[in-house]
Amino acid sequence: MESADVSANEEKLEPGVRIELENLNTCTDEINRLEVALDDANATFRHILSESTQHLRYLATKLGSCIERARPYYKAKDASRKAQMECQKAAVQFHHANEIYQAAEETISMAEERFLSRKGNWEINSAWQDMLNRATRKKLEAEKRRVSSEQKHHETALLFTQAERKTQQLERRLQRHIVKSKAYFEYKESLEQQLQQQKQKIQHLQLEVAVAKQKYADSLQNLECISARIHARREFVLEECATPKPVKFDSGDRPTNQYLEATEGQRLLPSPAISRTVSSDVEEEDESFDGGRADEEKTDWSLLQASIQNLTLQMASERGLTQEEIDSRIQKCIQRHGEDGNDDPTAADSATDSTAADEIQVSLPGDDNAETKDTVGNSKLM
Repeated sequence: MESADVSANEEKLEPGVRIELENLNTCTDEINRLEVALDDANATFRHILSESTQHLRYLATKLGSCIERARPYYKAKDASRKAQMECQKAAVQFHHANEIYQAAEETISMAEERFLSRKGNWEINSAWQDMLNRATRKKLEAEKRRVSSEQKHHETALLFTQAERKTQQLERRLQRHIVKSKAYFEYKESLEQQLQQQKQKIQHLQLEVAVAKQKYADSLQNLECISARIHARREFVLEECATPKPVKFDSGDRPTNQYLEATEGQRLLPSPAISRTVSSDVEEEDESFDGGRADEEKTDWSLLQASIQNLTLQMASERGLTQEEIDSRIQKCIQRHGEDGNDDPTAADSATDSTAADEIQVSLPGDDNAETKDTVGNSKLM
């Protein structure tokens, strides 16, 4: 039963475990593939750099001093190109800020014209006021950006003009060295572009590897959580199975819950025959309460006799008395009760109870006398 419950819980979680394991396998394959591609990209980068360096050294040895003489021209040309890019960037920012400024200014002018066209109705609407305030703020911000981008554009344009002028001067002065070293610097420029592209590829692969490893870590964490839940449920099932459950005994309309514990030193429970006899006596007593008083008194007398007989049988079975001795003792109790009794049923019951108690105490002396007294006292209550 325990194994069935545990297996049922594991089957419920089995799809989640299978999904996470598949994710782990997929992430593992993806990480391996990306790491191989990353290693290849790094190897390609090193290979390009090594070969190009050797080729540049060869060209530098072949061309000689013209490379160093023409180098200022190419540095100025590179600075001029960077200044041109910055100037273009500042120009784009200026145009964008100018467009926002013009749109906000147009919105404000239209709102003012609509307000003036009311001809005496100068009540200001809250929505119109909010729109006008937003347009005014947007206009002020756009004006600030337009001024700053315009100033930056002027500065970059000035730097570009200076760099272009310097480049032209160096080109006129170093024209012969420039022509002679052109192969070296063109190859160097293409090499830098190639290395830059390879570097971007490496960075992209590194990012993909990091993402794949994060997915792997998430799947592993989810799998650990599922495993922890499985162990928790298994421990709960085992604890539930190990906990003793109450045994319920029903006797008529009087239910009782008893916890039976099999431990050393406890007394044996009554036999099933005696339990059934006592249960039947209780049921007869319950039924007698629905009749008249005469029937009730007669039933009480019969129940008392049956109780004495049942208890005597129980103790006789423990003491080894024969059936004849038991019958003889019961008859003596009944005869003594008939001789000394009165017409009052209550007195007869009391006399019978005391006589039965004396008879049992005398007949069954021993170590269990206290227990016998308790049993007879319970029979009186019945």
